[in-house]
Amino acid sequence: MSETSKSYWQEVLSEIRAWEKPLKEEGFPVWYRGQADSAWPLRSSLHRHIVHCYETVQARPIESVELLREIYSTLYFKFKARAWRFLEPVERSPWGIIFAMQHYGLPTMLLDWTESFACALYFANQNRQPQTTAVIYLLNPQRLTYESLNSLGEYYRQNQIEGEVMAPIEGLLPLGETLDEARFSSYFHPEHRKFRRIRPEACRTIAVAPFFSNPRMLAQRAAFTLSGSSFSPLDEQFGDNVIKKFELPPETDVDAHEFLNLVGIGHFGYFPDIPNLVRDLKDELNRELEMAIKFRGE
Repeated sequence: MSETSKSYWQEVLSEIRAWEKPLKEEGFPVWYRGQADSAWPLRSSLHRHIVHCYETVQARPIESVELLREIYSTLYFKFKARAWRFLEPVERSPWGIIFAMQHYGLPTMLLDWTESFACALYFANQNRQPQTTAVIYLLNPQRLTYESLNSLGEYYRQNQIEGEVMAPIEGLLPLGETLDEARFSSYFHPEHRKFRRIRPEACRTIAVAPFFSNPRMLAQRAAFTLSGSSFSPLDEQFGDNVIKKFELPPETDVDAHEFLNLVGIGHFGYFPDIPNLVRDLKDELNRELEMAIKFRGE
């Protein structure tokens, strides 16, 4: 590790501590998200899918909320019908099905976050190319929800529209096992009777507190934002007091991996299943071989 790379790493950590310290001192939670490439826009997988479709067919991108809802609803009901017998009992609920879709890689309106900086760093370094600038986002989830619902309430007042459970709140919006139609978060679910009818302007991104329907969510200390109708990257929708982007330049690659080795949580720690246990054991074998080669060379 060179002194230059070490200084880059320490600088990033210092900046992250400076941003989160006042929030934690006041009792606010901080969420983290890691991405292997800082160029990737901060969108839900469903929003990314639609943008990718337009780019693939070389059509002019449009913010088609109707298309977003159509694809989401179709995927949800197909997945529910075909995967039902394979789902665990706790996953057989409206939000449990959405979490399972997210878990297996189907596009949803969820954007993954974690309460653990180490977990976010792990994902920032997964499949990261050594010369690529990775990124970690920090989020004040309570502030995000507060600003979204406040602006939404103002929209309804200005347009003299009756609000739908729009009272600004402190804290996170819960996602329970049942679909409570009185909760604002339920308007984002395909099974809600108003899912296709709610005004696009009323779909604002919110932070939600999920129930843990699978071991990965617990291991990763999972949290989510439910993406609204806007196709703009999330960090462009809110100010630095809500979400902050911290880039990890290539010089931090080695230091980040050493940090993760120090924490001691590998693939199996965040993905508690047999394939990732095997992956960790193979990595251990490779490290032992590298040490043997190094020892023999000395």
